[in-house]
Amino acid sequence: LTASSKATTTSLPAEQRGSVHFVNLSNGVEALPILKGVPFSFVRIQSSHCESNNFNGILGGLDSTFLMYLAMGHDCYIYDYGSRNKKRKAPRAVWYGITFIKYALHRMWELPGEPAKPMLRGHNTAAAFDKALMFLDKGVKKKIWYYQNYVSTSEVRLYGVVGATEIDGRRDLHAHLVF
Repeated sequence: LTASSKATTTSLPAEQRGSVHFVNLSNGVEALPILKGVPFSFVRIQSSHCESNNFNGILGGLDSTFLMYLAMGHDCYIYDYGSRNKKRKAPRAVWYGITFIKYALHRMWELPGEPAKPMLRGHNTAAAFDKALMFLDKGVKKKIWYYQNYVSTSEVRLYGVVGATEIDGRRDLHAHLVF
């Protein structure tokens, strides 16, 4: 590679790809008992950012460990528990946040082919997401583009694992589960 050339995007062979587990703060800590003995990290995808279409907040809040694992092609699982929709149990950070993150990283890292059609509540949101990407703050764009140098995958492997929360808003119980 020369200083001006772009790294080629190749997928890691399945045997070299690992599964990486992330617990979304706050309600995601309810998943800790089922992750007993499984290495995990924390991530913070705020549902309030999703509710307010704060795309800078969604992408800007992602940490380097999370972005590196995604760029390297690992299967990344985000555990979160929801409280609003008792039927689906999926918190907004998962059904909205993950959909946007996958779409945004595919576009911004210039992965091959078209990204999966982003569907939210039965509506194709590709045009809205593309517009959001155009208007991201310069600092957020630079942050995401930084990890493009480490991309060794042809797709963003990001998945949500959800359940219904039993202790929504109980910071004292969340802290107890962490310790």
